[in-house]
Amino acid sequence: MTRLKNRLNQLNTLPNPKRKRASKGSWTSFFPYYAGFPVEFAQYVLQKHAPPNALVLDPWNGSGTTTFTAALMGLRAIGVDINPVMVVIARARLLQSSESDSLIPLAHHIISDARNLDIDINQDALSSWFDQSTTVALRSIERSIRKHLIGSFTVHAGGIALNHLSSLAAIYYVALFSVARDLARQLRSTNPTWTRTVLRGEQLINCSRTSIEARLLEKIRKTAESLLLGNSIRHTSNHVCIREADVSTSPNIGVHADLILTSPPYCTRIDYTSMTRIEIAILSGLVEIDVLDLKRRMTGTTTVPKTCSSEDARWGTTCLRFLDAVKNHRSYASSVYYYKNHFDYFDKMFRSLQSCRSNLKMGSDAILVIQDSYYKDVHNDLPQIISEMGASSGLKEVWREDFQVPTLATMNPRSSRYRSQATAKESVVCLRAQ
Repeated sequence: MTRLKNRLNQLNTLPNPKRKRASKGSWTSFFPYYAGFPVEFAQYVLQKHAPPNALVLDPWNGSGTTTFTAALMGLRAIGVDINPVMVVIARARLLQSSESDSLIPLAHHIISDARNLDIDINQDALSSWFDQSTTVALRSIERSIRKHLIGSFTVHAGGIALNHLSSLAAIYYVALFSVARDLARQLRSTNPTWTRTVLRGEQLINCSRTSIEARLLEKIRKTAESLLLGNSIRHTSNHVCIREADVSTSPNIGVHADLILTSPPYCTRIDYTSMTRIEIAILSGLVEIDVLDLKRRMTGTTTVPKTCSSEDARWGTTCLRFLDAVKNHRSYASSVYYYKNHFDYFDKMFRSLQSCRSNLKMGSDAILVIQDSYYKDVHNDLPQIISEMGASSGLKEVWREDFQVPTLATMNPRSSRYRSQATAKESVVCLRAQ
C-alpha cells in the first residue's frame, strides 16, 4: 500500500509534457518545431527513473531534448533520428557554454570568407524559395561554414558523416536554418509545420547579402547569450551520441539502455519532411538527401505505400478496430488513401517498438509521451494502441498519466464538421521490458 501511495504521489507531480511556446531569445526559439516535450519534463523523468550512471536512449530524438537534458545531468545518452536536419539541431544543443565567447568572432570570419567564394547555384535546392542573389548569399555562407568547421575525417562518398559533425559546426548550420526560415515567413500557412514553395507567377524571395549577414550575426549573438544565461552544458558531452538512423528498420542498434525517454511521431499526418524542407535544402550542399525517399521512410508520413500487407494481430484489438472504422468510413478516400496512411503508420510503429525492446535492458522502463487524435469522428486512442503493441513486443504497461492539451485541429475549420472538441489527450506511458 505504501509503494502504491508513493507512486500516486509521484504521478500527481509529473509535469505537463506539452512544450510551451518558446520565449524570444531562448535557446529553443531558434528551432521552434511543433513536436517535443520541455526540458523540465525530461529533467523530472530522468531524476525519478534513471538509475545512477544510466544510459538513456531516445529513438525519436527530434530536436534533442532528451539527449540535451541527459548531458546537463551528466548521464550517458544516445539519440536516434531519421531526419538529418534534426540530427544537426540535436548536436547543436550539445555545445558547451565555454564556447560562447568564440561564436561571434568566428561568425565574422565565416561571413568575410563567404564573400570571396565562387558559388555555382545551378539546380540549387534553395532556388525553390529564393532568387539568384539571395541563394548565392545563403549558399556561400553554408560553404564557408563547411570550409572552416568540418574536417576531412567526417567526409564519405555520400557527403559528410553527420554522426561526427561537431556541435560548433552544427550551431552555425542551425543559425543559418533560422535565417532562411525567417526570410520565408511569408510562405508559412496557419499550420506551423508547413512552409510551401513559391508558386508559379509569384516572385522569389529577395534579401540583400548585408541583411542576411546581419541576421546571421544576430542569431549567433543570441545563441551566445543563451549559452551563458540559460541552461547549457558546462562539462564534456562526449558521453552523448547523436545518430542518424531509422528505428523502424533497425531491429538492434547496438544499445543496452537503462531507460528510454521519447515521444513517438504523432499519428496526425504531420509531414515531418516538409516541415524541414528549407533546412534540408541548406544541408543538400553538405549531404546527399533523397527527399522523396526520406518522406516515404518517415513514420507518420503523408506518403502512402502502393499496397498494404495483412494487418497483424499483434497490433492489438484497439488498433484493428480503428483501422476497420477508417476503412469503412463514409468520407471520401477513407477506404483507400487514409486506410493505407494509417496502416503504414501502425506497421512502422510496431516494428519500432520491437526495436525499442531489443535495445532496452530487462526490467528497464520506456517512458513515452503519446498523443491521441481523431480521424474525422473516429477516435484514434494511440496511447492504448501503443500500450497493446508494446505488450506484444515484451513491453508491459506499468503506469500512465493523462493530460489535456490543445491541438492543431483548431487551425482546420473543416474538422468541426465531425467533432466540436479541439483538444487531445497527451499521455505519459511507462512500459517495462519483460
